[in-house]
Amino acid sequence: MPIPTYALLIGVRDYSRLARSTGQPPQESELAGALNDVRSMAMLTRMMDVPARNIRVLTDPIADPNDFAAVAMGRDPAQNMNMANATFGPATKQGILDGLAWLAEKLEAPGAQGILYFSGHSIFTQAGHPCLCPSDTHRAPATCTSPLDVTDDQVIDRYILASAILSGLDEVVGSDPRLVKGLVDLMLTDPEQLHRRPAGWVKDCARQLGVTPSRAGVTKFMDDVGNLGDDSMSRRALVQRAMTWLPHIGVTEALVESVLHGDPLADVDELRNLISFNKAFYQALRDVPEQNQVHILLETCLQESEGRARHAYYHRAGIPLAHGNIVLQASCGMGQSSNLAVFDNRWHGAFTWAAVSLLSQTAVKISERGRSFDMSYEQLNDRVHSLLQLMDFQQQPSLWSQQAQRSWEVFGGYPTGPDGQPLPVEERLEPVRVREEISAGTSGHIYQIVPPTGSALGWLVVVKDTITVNSVTWSEGKEYWIWTSGTPFPASSFKLVRPPGSATGFGGWLSALNLSQPAGKTWVYGAKNFQGTSSSTQSLNAHYKVSHKLGGATPPDPVELCALIAAGPNLAWRRFSTAPVDESTRIKMGPFDKIVLDPGEEIFFQHLSSGSVTYVGAVLTENPE
Repeated sequence: MPIPTYALLIGVRDYSRLARSTGQPPQESELAGALNDVRSMAMLTRMMDVPARNIRVLTDPIADPNDFAAVAMGRDPAQNMNMANATFGPATKQGILDGLAWLAEKLEAPGAQGILYFSGHSIFTQAGHPCLCPSDTHRAPATCTSPLDVTDDQVIDRYILASAILSGLDEVVGSDPRLVKGLVDLMLTDPEQLHRRPAGWVKDCARQLGVTPSRAGVTKFMDDVGNLGDDSMSRRALVQRAMTWLPHIGVTEALVESVLHGDPLADVDELRNLISFNKAFYQALRDVPEQNQVHILLETCLQESEGRARHAYYHRAGIPLAHGNIVLQASCGMGQSSNLAVFDNRWHGAFTWAAVSLLSQTAVKISERGRSFDMSYEQLNDRVHSLLQLMDFQQQPSLWSQQAQRSWEVFGGYPTGPDGQPLPVEERLEPVRVREEISAGTSGHIYQIVPPTGSALGWLVVVKDTITVNSVTWSEGKEYWIWTSGTPFPASSFKLVRPPGSATGFGGWLSALNLSQPAGKTWVYGAKNFQGTSSSTQSLNAHYKVSHKLGGATPPDPVELCALIAAGPNLAWRRFSTAPVDESTRIKMGPFDKIVLDPGEEIFFQHLSSGSVTYVGAVLTENPE
């Protein structure tokens, strides 16, 4: 059995409280895409076969299990994507801090892996410290007091340095005392010797400080630490012992309390309820054993604004992380903004969309070290950057980790064992296309047919199991195209869009939408009838040419003759001719000669009848098969 994986997924769309406190219209405060980003990340974790009970989802507004895909077809048996057993809650400051505490507690298990994802706003405080913005962020006069002078560069540097030391001390209890001994030795070595020590942000910070403490105090402390047993001293006792030498780097008792329990880098700002990066990625994770891995993905802007410039520390050292087995992949670099755009008919963060698109086409490996995608972080970072450049998004995804961790597999660790040989793969889960269901256990899918302008043309109902609703029987294995206008197949582009509403189950959706089959106007794909009327019947097989829209007002030339075949509830695009596929079309071959369409691909259909070709329109599918 693989080691457990736990995921904390956070997405904040609703910032109306912040808008009201700053005099902005609440309707302009929404961060489009945050909830969709979380849905995509939940899909990835479930594709890795992470149990839903190991996933905590924090969003505003609070999500519902019905907001998530229920089944991923293409695996045998079909991959269950049900999120009913996940935990859902608000993305408030307290909710996020509680979620971080939950994740840290779960990651105390031997070998456990953690995934932390955040999609939302972040901001630099007036003193220059990056902070996450929960949903209850708002403007109010700063009233808290702090032992920290957040405008003093050396005090800030020493605060973060103290965080590192005290995080190391936390590791001593119940683990190897050499961890803290090495950390203290690194921190307090004479500056001119630091270049001989391991690389890292702590080394850079110490060099900037020019720390030269009393060697006698350090030696005594290190001797004490070296003689510790597993349970011979509590964490609090260690902190008190550390106070014999921490004053040498400007750390007071009050500052130690702030490091352990407070968030002074965020609490002194006029924006209330911020969570500093130091609190989220350092202090909150300091109890995670160093041998356990934490994987952090950020979809947020790291751009400075007027009156809120980056503190000098972050120019030198980047984002502080609790220990060496933490990897942080950010959507952009320090000083950059991240882009939002519409993908798959939905708003998404561009980085998240690109990362999920790449990973969802990558196999999942399950080994003795846990679950991972068959792609390294360095490869993911480079490929996401290339994809964003192709779409003209001016952001550079950034990877914060030690150099060795860049070769880790995404959401996993080193792909090789101590002997340098690849780890045996216990199970390999091949990529799948997610076919979304309205809710868990439903028996079909419903899409609205929407043209670029004007009102909806009708509905596509994909039936998996026979169901009778409103005296209408929808037959198993058929796909019904219902034209509310009574017109034939539209000679224009259209999209398939998930309908609004929250009715429970497939039957509830049909009942709420009051859909019925007009007499003589049933458009049935499952029965291989394109036009199911008494006067005209066209066989479906091999009757469509499919091509990607490359631009221009007229349809492009087809690149491939394809057959659209109903396989149960699924549409399958299969190669029909032997002509090679033009790679510029981005229509690629998959297993078993199945043509794989990129999510959101716009495809043109051409109807062949009696030897003639008639252009009949285009379709943009959310999750094409």
